[in-house]
Amino acid sequence: MDFSSVQYTSAAAHGGHRPVNGLLDGEADSGEASRPDHVLRANDPAGENKEQNRRERGVVGRGGGPLRGRGRATAGASRTRARRRRAVFLEQDEYQLIRRHITDEDARDLADWLVGTGMRWGEATALQAQDLRLGSPAPTASVQRARKRAPRGSERSFFLGPPKTKRARRLVALAPAQVDMVKRLTDGMPPDAFVFRTPTGKAWRHNNFYNRKWKPAVAAAVRAGLPRRPRIHDLRHSHVAWLVAANIPLPAIQARLGHESIQTTIDRYGHLVRSLDTDISRAVQAAPGGNRPTGGGLRLVSA
Repeated sequence: MDFSSVQYTSAAAHGGHRPVNGLLDGEADSGEASRPDHVLRANDPAGENKEQNRRERGVVGRGGGPLRGRGRATAGASRTRARRRRAVFLEQDEYQLIRRHITDEDARDLADWLVGTGMRWGEATALQAQDLRLGSPAPTASVQRARKRAPRGSERSFFLGPPKTKRARRLVALAPAQVDMVKRLTDGMPPDAFVFRTPTGKAWRHNNFYNRKWKPAVAAAVRAGLPRRPRIHDLRHSHVAWLVAANIPLPAIQARLGHESIQTTIDRYGHLVRSLDTDISRAVQAAPGGNRPTGGGLRLVSA
């Protein structure tokens, strides 16, 4: 897919956890750790009770032993979430390097769609033929549902539910290359057929795609010189980085991504706008002398 032709406009406007310590069921307190916190503070005004301090930081449990049970699991989950939040922003040539190592055409189509539309995994894999509007002057894909993991004990591993937020129900403008792709994938298919399917015609599962398609392609790209290891969700982050690099305003990016609030967009991607400092300085420099900055005129952006 030629990403230089992707239209970065929205077709519709829209919208560290502290570790929790706890004892195992039936576990009793012992020694000084069983005293109320205000007693410990009174006896130790300088904060020299290292055990208590370490316990408050989630390092050890009561009694000085290692954090166990739910407390340890929660602390570990907090650290894991912190690691997962570190976004990777791919340059377009870096994505192309990964793409060349995705040998399965169906998997490559899905990766192209994710990085070219910014859709979430659950939204893209739940997209159906009836959600496409390809005959209009401005072709779109309508996000109406998302694939979600079913609770434990359910008969099915996944189910179709509503998108993540109210404003995640949206229209996403499509580039000509994307229109050609989905026309090819849905030719002769019924309205409720999924647009993206495995080579055997089944719905994609995240684990299968990641382990069998994405992870091997990234590993091969790393051996070929890729300096980072992106997750599948980093395709969405990379899409935003490309929009920012193209000077697309954040409210338009918010609408395209389906963020409930513009604050979410700013918090996650506002730092990328630093690349516009030169344009901002040029505009400010021209204002006092009455010289208009070169380039296009003002654009009205609605959110």
